[in-house]
Amino acid sequence: MDKEIVGQVLNFIRWDGTTDAYVRFLTLEDGGELGDQLKTRDAFKAYLSKKFEPWSPEFKDDVHSKSAVWKAASKVMAEVRYGDLDRYQEYLPDLFNKEKGRESNIKFNPVCRPNVGWWKDTKAEEYTGLAKKEYENLCWLARPRILFDKFSAIGKANRHLYIILYGEWAWMQVLALLFPDIDFLATVTEKSSAQTRAKVYYRYYFDSKGKLRFAYLNINQPSNENIRQFCQGLIKHDQKLKEL
Repeated sequence: MDKEIVGQVLNFIRWDGTTDAYVRFLTLEDGGELGDQLKTRDAFKAYLSKKFEPWSPEFKDDVHSKSAVWKAASKVMAEVRYGDLDRYQEYLPDLFNKEKGRESNIKFNPVCRPNVGWWKDTKAEEYTGLAKKEYENLCWLARPRILFDKFSAIGKANRHLYIILYGEWAWMQVLALLFPDIDFLATVTEKSSAQTRAKVYYRYYFDSKGKLRFAYLNINQPSNENIRQFCQGLIKHDQKLKEL
């Protein structure tokens, strides 16, 4: 294991959109690939050592219009801002735009992967000296504190609404640090009606004073009706959303 590179990997944070955006969408990782950044060990180290800087990803219709994360986030924002989820396609090109400043997307895992199986026999495995499972385990152990510290350093971390789209239990470790007064007995969960193998559609998490702090939307169950109901609950419990 190359401890220097592994340390750089674990501390690398990918943030789409501005840090000031009120709505922060949280995901596990995206389906992108590191191209030139992985060509050589030095190129990888140079990429990882760049100063932290949120950015606006370039919208690519053939890619992002098919992305489960982009579709779900744009539907949420279209329903919240316009009251019309069906207008999500016109919202897509502006999603996670730094200049618009309405929403951002932070990834739990530091290295973008085209799919969760990607790692074995790649340059990422070679340079870090970590097998895929070792990398994932290290992220699970180390990233919550790293991300919490980054949120805290940016400031006003508890003045944003966090919406988890992927990696609920990974992000819960971060959010439990940000909001230590979460009342887990007050959690509201909407599930399928089936009594066996019930599937969670969405969840709201409140603090001890009844304030909505963060929420989870299961985008593997992405019916428009579920998303509308989810957004209605968001607006009901967070009046700031009406100001976006």
